[in-house]
Amino acid sequence: MPRILIVETGSPDSPALPDAVAGIGHAVVAEARSGEEALQCAARSRPDLALVDVALPGDMDGIELAQRLRIMYDVPVVLIAARSDPAPLERVESVEPYGYVFRPFSEHDLRMAIDVALQRRRVEREQIQQHRADAALEERERLAAELHDNVCQLLGFVKLQAFSARELLARDDLAGADTLLQRIIDSAQEAQAEIRQQIRDLYVRVAPEGFAAALRACARGFEIDGTGASLSLMLTPAVEQATLDPETSLQLTRIVQEALANIRKHAHAQRAQISFDIIDGCLTGLVQDDGCGFDEQSDEWMTRRHFGLQIMRERARSIDGRLDVVSSPGHGTRISISVPLDKETSK
Repeated sequence: MPRILIVETGSPDSPALPDAVAGIGHAVVAEARSGEEALQCAARSRPDLALVDVALPGDMDGIELAQRLRIMYDVPVVLIAARSDPAPLERVESVEPYGYVFRPFSEHDLRMAIDVALQRRRVEREQIQQHRADAALEERERLAAELHDNVCQLLGFVKLQAFSARELLARDDLAGADTLLQRIIDSAQEAQAEIRQQIRDLYVRVAPEGFAAALRACARGFEIDGTGASLSLMLTPAVEQATLDPETSLQLTRIVQEALANIRKHAHAQRAQISFDIIDGCLTGLVQDDGCGFDEQSDEWMTRRHFGLQIMRERARSIDGRLDVVSSPGHGTRISISVPLDKETSK
């Protein structure tokens, strides 16, 4: 049975909305009289649909509440309004309501609006499931590319060094062979750390726990690695409560993981920070450290970091986001990302 949140001030011109909803076979999980109260109810009950009065009292009207319900809790909304309601059409359209009910309404009007909204929601969820399957396949392909370009290159280097060490031993050049053997040990340790990180990253799930939980798992993994750098994680309440689509959650999580891996392997940092916020309909994030930084013209940049940052930029582009990197020797690295949460209006 669909679970409905009702947010209204009430009207003598229409039947009582909770009774009308119950009368057509749906469950009313909560009732609210203001936007603030509605958000608290949504956090507790996680409804399947919200019926929201456009003319709510207080600082948050029904249109703003509809937008917050969609972004923070992924709750679809049917707006309730008088036919003479003066709300600008562009404001109403900006929140992409799943339907409208105009007062005075009949039971048929209400039933049709709710049924159409719930059917649209079902179709969207089926599309999300298919999109999630496609994203999983694409992620496996990305993982294969990363293993090839990182671990396989390291193992190839180990193989060449081992051949060279054997030739030096045949010539009784023990000092030269010892130098190469130390390089082999270092490279093998780096490959082992890379594989462990890849395995740990695969265990970081972005659903159903959510994006905030995935970020906390990334932070715990960084601490387990024991780099010596302290890591702070700063998430605003909007991010804590946000419900992102699976692809956006996945790609953002992988970007953070790659950024932390770069800090672990290259930065020699004392402090690192992850922060995310939602500003003007965009999810904005920052991963920064106070480490050694790098020069984009250096050999290290071209041979080591360039590939990882290229992958991060490709991930950002795949979710219509933008990723920027600012770094210089001795001044740390700052990676910022911005992703529009309303994908349709951003295209």
